[in-house]
Amino acid sequence: MSKKIMWVVKRLAWGACTALLADVEYSVVGHYNKQNIPADVITVGPVMLRNRTYIYITPNEYPVCSAKIYVYGRRVRITVLGPKTLKAFGVSKLITNPIVVEYKGEVALYVDDFSLKDIEELKKLVSLLKAQLDDEFKVFIMPAYSGEKCGNDDPEQISKASKDLYIFAKKKVDEVVLLGRPVIPEWAFMSKARIFPKILRTIG
Repeated sequence: MSKKIMWVVKRLAWGACTALLADVEYSVVGHYNKQNIPADVITVGPVMLRNRTYIYITPNEYPVCSAKIYVYGRRVRITVLGPKTLKAFGVSKLITNPIVVEYKGEVALYVDDFSLKDIEELKKLVSLLKAQLDDEFKVFIMPAYSGEKCGNDDPEQISKASKDLYIFAKKKVDEVVLLGRPVIPEWAFMSKARIFPKILRTIG
């Protein structure tokens, strides 16, 4: 079971997606994309924002760089897996920086974006973390692309690829959380997955 880390996952925003309609203080982000950065909460990750409150975590240090935040008074560690750390894992550079969230001995991995060429590298990363952390690695948080235009990849192909990554991750961890990008795809509803919709106002 993943009750401890899911308590945290449900009380944070992941980009502009969240399980809560109110009282979200922090949004975790892996890279700059103004359509996924909330306007009214504190951003945590490798992103600097003008005239807004943020907690910057550099992606350029090895082995890792982390920050501690307090979610409803409970201490949570946020770690950025930048290109140097991914390289040490044997994982190629991705279009975003994966984020590891730790709480009371349980871990969630968050990826806020990916392209078709990232899929196999993300599978490798999930497998490596599972091999290293075993039962501590509980949750994988990822976008579920709907088949609408998003980035440079073919919309239908990236939607199918996100479904494939979801099925792969479900075999590795207790729970996979799907994020609406930009809306929830039909396959996500059919899978009966835990879904966080995009509901927060963004900067772009």
